Amino acid sequence: APEDVYRIAKERGMSYVTLTDHDSIDGALYLLNKNPDMKDFFIGEEVETYFPETGQRIHIGVWGLNEEQHREVQRLRPNIRELIPYMKSQRMLFGINHLFQNYRMKNVAGRYISELLEMFDIFEVLNGAMASFHNRVVQQLSETVRDTGRKIAVVGGSDAHTLKHVGKVYTVSRANSLPEFLQNIREGNCFAWGDNVYTCADPAG
Repeated sequence: APEDVYRIAKERGMSYVTLTDHDSIDGALYLLNKNPDMKDFFIGEEVETYFPETGQRIHIGVWGLNEEQHREVQRLRPNIRELIPYMKSQRMLFGINHLFQNYRMKNVAGRYISELLEMFDIFEVLNGAMASFHNRVVQQLSETVRDTGRKIAVVGGSDAHTLKHVGKVYTVSRANSLPEFLQNIREGNCFAWGDNVYTCADPAG
């Protein structure tokens, strides 16, 4: 239940909490409807989208969206080349999750990587459900992007599909409010941390 996820996340030290269900914000809306004064919870979603020419599947984390944006995201999500421009036009906060989890060589590897690095400014470099090697490779790729002078952000997520793993991996930022926390992610003033951490961004920047 959404309230159980929220409770456990708070017990494990989370200042701010979201749910990122697959292509659904129903759980988040349920929790907010039951607790309309909640100041430490925001709507999130994991959006499954595709490269239309290959069917290559991509998962995108979206944070702080509203219901209207969710509906349009769901309409556009079959085509990543339509989805990304819409989210950028809305100045939505989004990043690519577990970059290689769904890679099945439908795209040439070099093209796949370079296109995704160009599309996104936020990269999930620490995923609680992925092997440490995967996290390390994504971390290294994000560092190559940063070395070009682009401003990017790196985040962490538990990818918890059971209560056992809720809040075990997370994004850290110094913030006094939820809007400040989300803005810090947008500006790259954050880093990834959590249990069994293999590598993470330097919190000093």
